[in-house]
Amino acid sequence: MHFIKRSLTVGWDDAFCQGTHTNNVEIGDAPLSFPLYSSEKRLWLWHRIFRNTFSEERVIMMGRLVIGSVVVAGFMLAWLAGPALAQDGRLVTLEQAVSLALKHNPELKQAVSQTRHSILSVKMKEDAFLPMVSGDTSFSRRSTKNSPQSRREYGSLGATLDSRVNLFKGFADTAALEESRQTLEFYLKTRDRKEQTVVFDTVSAYLTCVLKQERIGVAEDNLEDHTLLLGQIKAFVAAGTRPVTDLYQQQAEMEDSRFNLLDARKAFSVSKMQLMEILGVFSAIEFAVMVPAAALFFADLDQGTFSDPAHGARADLRAQEHRILAADQKIVQARAGGRPVVEMFLTAGSSYSGQDKGGVMEQMEEFSSSIGISVAVPIFDRHLTRHAIAQSRITRQMEALELERRKNRVRTEVGEAAENYRTTLAQERVARARLAHAAKALESVEQRYLVGAATLTELTRARVTHVEASYGSLGANINRMIQAAALEYARGRGFKP
Repeated sequence: MHFIKRSLTVGWDDAFCQGTHTNNVEIGDAPLSFPLYSSEKRLWLWHRIFRNTFSEERVIMMGRLVIGSVVVAGFMLAWLAGPALAQDGRLVTLEQAVSLALKHNPELKQAVSQTRHSILSVKMKEDAFLPMVSGDTSFSRRSTKNSPQSRREYGSLGATLDSRVNLFKGFADTAALEESRQTLEFYLKTRDRKEQTVVFDTVSAYLTCVLKQERIGVAEDNLEDHTLLLGQIKAFVAAGTRPVTDLYQQQAEMEDSRFNLLDARKAFSVSKMQLMEILGVFSAIEFAVMVPAAALFFADLDQGTFSDPAHGARADLRAQEHRILAADQKIVQARAGGRPVVEMFLTAGSSYSGQDKGGVMEQMEEFSSSIGISVAVPIFDRHLTRHAIAQSRITRQMEALELERRKNRVRTEVGEAAENYRTTLAQERVARARLAHAAKALESVEQRYLVGAATLTELTRARVTHVEASYGSLGANINRMIQAAALEYARGRGFKP
């Protein structure tokens, strides 16, 4: 076994100072020695080490490396985090789901891109009123042969600047600008309606997830009740008060309840995937949902009327009205084909030719210019203008008919949504009453079975009725929320929790 032994001796070091100590260390049988200096000399040594190791350049370089590493790590964490479903990865509220859908839904992004495209179209039509300026330059090299013995080569250079301003185009340019603006309004209203659609789809999918999740709880409670009942039946069979067939039947019922629990969990997983598809966010993190507050759905409905057609609130109807206004401007553009076109032009240019006298700069300084107004009057266009006007009028009529069709459809949608909501109100009351009666019936049959006054078949039937009533009550409550959101969506008011 090795050991370490220390001893202090007095030594001499010419490199530093006199009277230094030497620390002798023996490891096993091999002694090692290194000098131990005075406090002043040790301070001087540490100063040398620090200055050589941490020079100014090294400190700056290390600082840059540390800052760069922190920045890169921040970007990596932000990239890895991505659009998270929830901060804790466990619970997603309805408000969070709607917010994610408005940010990441692909269809809504397409509507936004279409709106941006239309904005650029408006800018293009506005810029059409600006003057058009163009420049042209040319260079050529020619050779002429005066005789078989003589050949002359010369070059030519020309530059021209042309500018044109539209003074009158038969109101086609102003109509095109107004049409682009009406088209932009159409896409803006279409985007608003698409946003309402995405929110409604998100709410429906979220509430469906809530229903599937709550059914898991009912299935777990049912399995737990069957397990407890199986223990009681085993005791009864062991005591000889119940036949063994009751044990086998109860075991089959317990396995059936376990199968229903597995099916409920699968349905919940599928509904979560459908919800993530609407949100535009896919994550492997397991998350749960919660029943939203009823005030989010019923605060306005219980006090308002359901028969309001809400023509002024439906964004798609407002969008169709802008389509009609855009079609009106198409007629104006078609009529412009039979009107004169007036333009002002300005042309300036200069040229150089090797055949002429003078140098390049001398000839180029002599430039020519012209300014004038051109008027183009259509005389016969093979009835193109007449046909274009007729087509534009038919298009306008079709857009008006489409608006009328959509209004009729809105009346039907609002009426159906209102009737569905009234029905869910009644169904919810019936479902609650059914669940209360089923619970009392199950409690009564359980007591009778314990004393031998009821059969296991009666108990099983009562339990099945109670489970179905529990599912029905959950479905009626969630369906009322969905129909409330559907009514708001049909009326064009949108649903924003």
